[in-house]
Amino acid sequence: MISVLWKVYAVIILVLTLLLFYPIYFILLNSDKGLKTGFVVIRFHAGLILALIGVRPRIKYKAPLPNEPFIICPNHTSYLDILILYRVFPSYFIFIGKRELETDRFFAIFFRKMNILVNRDSAMDGMRALNRSAEEMKKGSSVVIFPEGTIPDNAPDLMPFKNGPFKLAIKEQVPIVPVSFINIYKLLQIGAFLRRRGKPGIAHVVVNEPVYTKGMKGDDFLKLRDQVSAIIDHPIKTHYADRK
Repeated sequence: MISVLWKVYAVIILVLTLLLFYPIYFILLNSDKGLKTGFVVIRFHAGLILALIGVRPRIKYKAPLPNEPFIICPNHTSYLDILILYRVFPSYFIFIGKRELETDRFFAIFFRKMNILVNRDSAMDGMRALNRSAEEMKKGSSVVIFPEGTIPDNAPDLMPFKNGPFKLAIKEQVPIVPVSFINIYKLLQIGAFLRRRGKPGIAHVVVNEPVYTKGMKGDDFLKLRDQVSAIIDHPIKTHYADRK
């Protein structure tokens, strides 16, 4: 019951703050000139939500972030991942998100100009999204791509990674920053609202050392994919092994 009440409270906070900020987003996110300022507002908004619901990110950076642009590759464990990423990376970036958000009256505004939508069941649409990502990176914008494509039922165990982010990184010769979400799935689990857990707490995040792709060739993407997967998985496995 406490878990359900917390989740109800979190939804109320999300809705109320979104209604409060919506006029600002409507002005900024419908104009190309307003996107960078809109990003700053989103970062503040994300931090406000996390503070109000009692989720405190604890972020460990293993190395300085590379110069933009780069591809941010996190494992996907919870809907909280998106809010937390806005606190992890201070410079402007965009998301690739599922196309279903296009018809959501609350969240569609974030994808009209700023972020990229993709139909995960369409290879052609996936290619279009990656091409659009390449265009954004040429403008200096970093891109968040969840390489698993969705939230696994058994998070934080990793699903097989899709190839797209790694082909894109090699094609554009940009670094990949692997991100490990350690315990966020424990704070807000996906699934049935009444049965899945939800609670405040510390969200442990590890920002791993960048993987540079300069000099890699097109057929190196599988090696790069496996390398990034192992990098993301290592802090997760280490965290839980230490607690056994």
